[in-house]
Amino acid sequence: MYSAKVISLQLKEVERKNSPCFSTGPVGEDLYHWEAIITGPKGSPYENGVFKLDIHFPLDYPFAPPRQTGIARVIHPPQQVGKFPTCDKRHIEIFGNRHLQFHEINRC
Repeated sequence: MYSAKVISLQLKEVERKNSPCFSTGPVGEDLYHWEAIITGPKGSPYENGVFKLDIHFPLDYPFAPPRQTGIARVIHPPQQVGKFPTCDKRHIEIFGNRHLQFHEINRC
């Protein structure tokens, strides 16, 4: 299957680059289900934060985008003092209709 080959190649690239900002890879032996861990950028309200994403690749990947769901509770910086809106396990569409075939998981 073409999608499995593309995902395998991108996994090798992620492993080769070994980013200090995030780590990702398959959950168990399922190549189409990954988990990512992203660290908050320095100098931001999310510094020292650790955020997990659950990623599911469709069978027609890379022609369709992966689905990503945040599995960590995120508190957004307040718009007004004392108000802290949150996102809890909300589905995140990073590319939506703008997904292109040359997008790779290590560039998400």
